[in-house]
Amino acid sequence: MQRSRLLGKQLLIFGAVFFIAFCSVAPSGGLLSTRLWRAAEAQTPPPAVSMTWMSVTNWYFEMNGIKIVTDGFISRVPRGNGGAPFPPDVEAVQRVLDAIGGEVDVIVAGHSHGDHTLDTAAWARLTGAQIIGARTTCLQALAQGIPESQCTIVEGGEFFDLGNGVTVRVVRWNHSGDINTPAGVRLQAPLELINAPVPDPVNGGLRPSILTDFPNGGGARAFLFSIDHAERQLQVFFANTGNAGTFESPRNVDEQFFEEHSATPLESNLEIVTETISARAHLEAAMADAGIDSVDVWLGIGFGTISGSSTNLSRFAAHIIQPRAYIPHHWDDFRAPSFFDGLTRAWTNEGLEEFWTSMDVPFFIQGQYMDKYILEPSGITFDINSEVKAALGLPDVAVIPMDTASEIEADEPECLCLHDIGMQRPDLPDFSASR
Repeated sequence: MQRSRLLGKQLLIFGAVFFIAFCSVAPSGGLLSTRLWRAAEAQTPPPAVSMTWMSVTNWYFEMNGIKIVTDGFISRVPRGNGGAPFPPDVEAVQRVLDAIGGEVDVIVAGHSHGDHTLDTAAWARLTGAQIIGARTTCLQALAQGIPESQCTIVEGGEFFDLGNGVTVRVVRWNHSGDINTPAGVRLQAPLELINAPVPDPVNGGLRPSILTDFPNGGGARAFLFSIDHAERQLQVFFANTGNAGTFESPRNVDEQFFEEHSATPLESNLEIVTETISARAHLEAAMADAGIDSVDVWLGIGFGTISGSSTNLSRFAAHIIQPRAYIPHHWDDFRAPSFFDGLTRAWTNEGLEEFWTSMDVPFFIQGQYMDKYILEPSGITFDINSEVKAALGLPDVAVIPMDTASEIEADEPECLCLHDIGMQRPDLPDFSASR
């Protein structure tokens, strides 16, 4: 797997964190493809940042002419799949790609579960975009025919200049999961692939289970984007999972603990990565390196009940990130039969909404896939994005019967991923008066 060459190493010490800065390099052997490098020089920066929600934690960003996709999960693995090999729905990915304009420069993958990276390689193949993600994400892509040079492994602490005044800092993050429960251990344990998985000889697919070909990738990665603007620099923080229970300090899970507490043996192609630095320390290091004490918008998890995981994480991290707006994701039904059914689950996480409202932070709840948000120094405005929705057969606003307003079901480990496993904690700090 490709690791970007270290041109200048800046050692910044924030507590116990060493923040390593990476710069973009020339097309020969570096992070950015020749196409992206030339596009970044030729394009005229638009007046704002646009963010289009493509379901789950999939976003399409346009930042000063740089086109970025997060995760890219468009296929839908049917309920009852049982972990059987499942190939990406390339036609569905192509249809969405065409609707958003047909070009992507960079793909960032937050973690490597199937409901995030099942289609990442398909996006890369169709667009030539560079993938930035965990070793597991790159091994998944390699197994699906993506060259090693087209995927850059990140561990957290990296800095990339994407061109046109757009930079991104990689923040080591933790996956959701309460390690006091078997399901939580299977989710939270920082599992990485050792070697590229082997595609099924019949359909070419990989096994979409979190304990086979799609482990989380050693935890997760969040991404802090900085975008130059004529008035002031804009900041976007993207995290496709999160864990209140391990935010302040890592809780290591070794192989013995995993097998004893998850009631599941570890596959031979999986290993557990040791974590020594907390997600909080990684976040603080990234923000200090960027020279900021707040962001314009946090794109963060929305799953959970009133006292569930997303609200708890927000309470822990709010005083550090201090977002001017919050947009939740990963609250829709990623097991719906088809992406093109649109949004099929009603918003139910009143606790998260009430928390941010109490902090006087604007909170945006999506009404349909492909909802678009325009970020400017003055704030966020909403764009119904009718033309793109029509191209995908989606109504402007989803019509959702109230009886579908249920929580994400507690699937078995063979399924893609279980997220809301109840990380209630009695010792949550109250940051409501910290702004």
